[in-house]
Amino acid sequence: MSESSENEQKAADLERLRNTIPLNSLSDSNLVSLIEGSKIENLGKGKVIFKEGSSDTLSIYLLEGAVELVSKATGAKRSITANTDEASYALAQLRPRQYTGKTISKARVAKIDSLQIDRYLTMDHLSDDWAISDDPDGGLEVDEMFFEVDGEWMMEMLRGSVFEKLPAASMNEIFARLESVPVKAGEVIIKQGEAGDFYYIIKSGKFNISRKMSDGKVQVLATMKDGDIFGEEALLSNAPRNANVISMSEGELMRLNKTDFDDLLKEPLVASLPMQNAETEIKAGAILIDVRTIGEFKSGAIKIAKNIPLNELRRTLPKLDHDKKYLLCCLTSGRSQVAAFIMNQRGFDAHYLEGGLQSLPSWPAPGKS
Repeated sequence: MSESSENEQKAADLERLRNTIPLNSLSDSNLVSLIEGSKIENLGKGKVIFKEGSSDTLSIYLLEGAVELVSKATGAKRSITANTDEASYALAQLRPRQYTGKTISKARVAKIDSLQIDRYLTMDHLSDDWAISDDPDGGLEVDEMFFEVDGEWMMEMLRGSVFEKLPAASMNEIFARLESVPVKAGEVIIKQGEAGDFYYIIKSGKFNISRKMSDGKVQVLATMKDGDIFGEEALLSNAPRNANVISMSEGELMRLNKTDFDDLLKEPLVASLPMQNAETEIKAGAILIDVRTIGEFKSGAIKIAKNIPLNELRRTLPKLDHDKKYLLCCLTSGRSQVAAFIMNQRGFDAHYLEGGLQSLPSWPAPGKS
């Protein structure tokens, strides 16, 4: 395939995926990043894409051609053709899968990690949520931290490795508590032997890590740049700083104090609940909230669930009963963790369901598969 043809194919794939659910809720930049990290395949007729009973973490979208879904367990059979309403949704997305999917013509499919979809949706939804939220007294308020933390930098950090291992629920509060610190060239940020007090993220500038050796000589260990982090070792171990950090240029640091570090990175922020315990809790009066997008919810959901998309949650909280217990769900549990955090910090009793809807057992039957 020529370069121009390849670019045309990529553009066509992007346009088709932009109209799928819930990818249609993503910003263009996050959609492109998501697709770049995914696999798009051309398949011949008769190719099995996935098998009934499998529990993979892929969301598979039909871009071209047609697919037949067949269930040995129920005898159900149906076909899906690209560019139809049914093809707007991922194929047979409940786990374990309720169907075997097989191409009935030449086809093109996109295989996207469901966890990554939830992660990128969380980025966009939190960005929306931070920008403007409802004032309980009736007016709109713009969150102060929206101005304090540069939005573009924030999104880059969310995409990068610094927060890759953190629960999605921690992201909102971390950015809310980060403090901006301008620095000058030659400024000592951390001094060897002192007690740990802050965790740092480099927003801009260059910094040297050095250590005074037993013979009195100072050894430069490393140079750090934009996006690097430091200071966590002393906070985690409660030991004195084991090195110096000196700014080599003008720059800016974002820092989190020790108390916030302990609260957000050492202690769990949200409570979880095993999926198999959900029925008992709901019978006892707990309310089930599905925080996926409206389109996802319409494609298949637990019938008794109430749909409150993550980016609408804050403005809905004044309408919810503080005396109730809430169970939160989404496809993978990424967004529901964030929702649980948002609710718990507002005084609600909220738990996210472990594993998400993709690990849903037979109870209760979803509206669709």
